[in-house]
Amino acid sequence: MNKTFFLIFISVLNFYSCNSQDSKNYLFPIKDGSLHGLIDINGNFVCEPKFSEIGEFKEDLAYVTNTSNGFKAGYIDKNGELIVEPSFQPNRNISRQFSEGFAVVKIKNKYGYINKKGEITIQPKYINAQKFNEGFAAVQLTNGNKVLIDKKGEIVLDAKKILHDEFGLKIERGEFVSINDYVKDNAISFEIKKHNYPFKMGVFNSKGKQLFKLKDLRIYEYNNGIALARTSDYKKAGYINKKGEVIIPFKFIKASNFHNGYAKVQDETSKKFGIINEQGKYTVKPNFISISEKFHSNNLILVQNTNKKYGYVNFEGNVIIDFIYDHAHDFSEGLAMVYDRIMKRRFYINEKGEKVIELDFDTSNQSESGFKNGLAKVKLKEVGLVYINKKGKVIYKFKK
Repeated sequence: MNKTFFLIFISVLNFYSCNSQDSKNYLFPIKDGSLHGLIDINGNFVCEPKFSEIGEFKEDLAYVTNTSNGFKAGYIDKNGELIVEPSFQPNRNISRQFSEGFAVVKIKNKYGYINKKGEITIQPKYINAQKFNEGFAAVQLTNGNKVLIDKKGEIVLDAKKILHDEFGLKIERGEFVSINDYVKDNAISFEIKKHNYPFKMGVFNSKGKQLFKLKDLRIYEYNNGIALARTSDYKKAGYINKKGEVIIPFKFIKASNFHNGYAKVQDETSKKFGIINEQGKYTVKPNFISISEKFHSNNLILVQNTNKKYGYVNFEGNVIIDFIYDHAHDFSEGLAMVYDRIMKRRFYINEKGEKVIELDFDTSNQSESGFKNGLAKVKLKEVGLVYINKKGKVIYKFKK
């Protein structure tokens, strides 16, 4: 299809992820010179470019910065209206996004929390702070100790103190206790470090109860009572439960956390990748040289076979779209961009493998080609970066 048939709204933009369940209300930040604004799915301005930065919408608010009164940060709603006036120091961490009604702000180089009215609910007194998850947040005190707080700002878990007072564990000079960034599945792992190398790890629940004795393992987050763990030398991976018991043996070279009941693993015998369920059984046999990191986000899993061709399988391991592509991307909203080296063309396919969008796509990297709430950012030859909709119509165009 010739690009002259497309309606191109001349402007410039920069793509950011936004968060909304309804694509009609989904907002896409755009960039005009050095200023950022918001458009809707039809390319109409919701907010004229006036901010130095617009972050990702979470819980209906987005982080923004401007330079009108110094480089300050605040928050806007989905009408582009300032809900929290820019009065904070810029924060580059993901903790700046609202989570469970709180966002981390920075004042005089210390971190604290605000609510959606912009009111400070937990005073800025930490040298680092993470977002709230399951009602708790990990923060770092000025003495370097990392603890868990509740939404009142009260310390509910001080791993170093618990280990010393309740277990008589003496922390030697050069050693320190570090907890993970988030409570997940009412569990948070911790490690005792020496010269930055963990040699013992354990798990607390959110009430500070140690779930099992310290282990010579590297323990990651829990999902549905199962945590990925690795041997201390990183050579093998397996899975443990909340009692610290091994429920899936350490027989993998690499492994992921469980997502929706499945995990990606690299088999130690075949050295290839497959998918296992929570019982440790292969649902997708380890026959592939690669499996997408986003394997859990779609009905179809992007895989690469031993001939270095890409195709798609389902969670039962059945080939749904054959291995005919030289490069491919994950499905998003029912569409995936693929590349045919012989044709020297990129195009979109649906979940039946049918071509549905054929434009004059640039053959270079199209890493952001996934659709989000109806639009995708792609590169067109001789045009540059644009947003397109699912019919292949150009909705918005970058200025070079």
